[in-house]
Amino acid sequence: MFDELSAGEGDEGLPEVVEQRDEIGLICLISVKEQSSAKRKAVFQKIQREAGIRPRQLLGDMPVRWSSTYVMLDRAETLKEFVEPFLHYIAGDEKDRKRRQKLSDLIPTKKEWIRVSLFLKLLTRAENAQQAFSTDQGPTLHLAIPALEALHAAWSKCRNQSKYSDFFPALDAAIEKVSEYYNKTSESEVYTFSMLLDPSKKATHLQKYWGQELTKKALTQAEGTYKARYIEMYGDGRTAAPTSQKSAHSSKLNHLLRELSDSDDDDIEIKIGTPSAAEQGKPWLRDFHGYLNSTDILGNMSIVGWWGLNASRYPVWASLARDYLAVMAVGTPFRVASCE
Repeated sequence: MFDELSAGEGDEGLPEVVEQRDEIGLICLISVKEQSSAKRKAVFQKIQREAGIRPRQLLGDMPVRWSSTYVMLDRAETLKEFVEPFLHYIAGDEKDRKRRQKLSDLIPTKKEWIRVSLFLKLLTRAENAQQAFSTDQGPTLHLAIPALEALHAAWSKCRNQSKYSDFFPALDAAIEKVSEYYNKTSESEVYTFSMLLDPSKKATHLQKYWGQELTKKALTQAEGTYKARYIEMYGDGRTAAPTSQKSAHSSKLNHLLRELSDSDDDDIEIKIGTPSAAEQGKPWLRDFHGYLNSTDILGNMSIVGWWGLNASRYPVWASLARDYLAVMAVGTPFRVASCE
């Protein structure tokens, strides 16, 4: 749409200004004009320096770059106080009256900036969800379901607020897309099982948000997976897995950390499926619940680092962690649904 405007200072391609404008297209066009020549870049930087801030450039929306719409709007809103004087300057520098007027007409109105701000808030929710499970610094699969649930809840809440009424059609499409992604997570247990492999959370998220029935279903499925791996490693499941001996120092340290984390909220401890007397002959089940009911502290360690240090405590769980935590949440950061 704006390709013909990106090469130089010529403004022949400027569209006629209409009463109601597309704010995203408007910001994109302003960014193109600011980046169209070294002179205009220098002017925009000078305006910022005179205000006593470190100069930055406007950024364009690029279809081949993830979250580029969010990045473009975020930068434009941050520098919006410098956009109007910049456009006044380049308009005044234009000799042709018609082109000068078209450049002046690019100045966003107060109402348009409000709409930009509202839309940016919607995109911020998606950006936060994306960043939660698209990093390459460690496993993020366990964050996929919580991130999608948080995004769905945030956009659904916005859908009920009148100030976002202009965006209701886009929100409806976005919420439907998130629901589609979320429903796909039910096609594989890797998403829920990986959540159990976060030693700082385990089944906390399931218990808090999924309700008793769905939590029980997820844990029952996880039990089956765990049992299969246990038998694969130790036979028919009637032989207990080897356990490591904790050093006195480690025992005292864990006791100290538990004391430091105690609070009034910890008076009631929720146990997950504690084995009954009839199940005592199933060592795999005791091992399964032993990890889920234990108090483990991740601290500043990564999940991978934690499992590397605690593999001897939970050998079967650690074996599963090597398989499940290696699964990528997404191949690339997902495109903001409402911008498709």
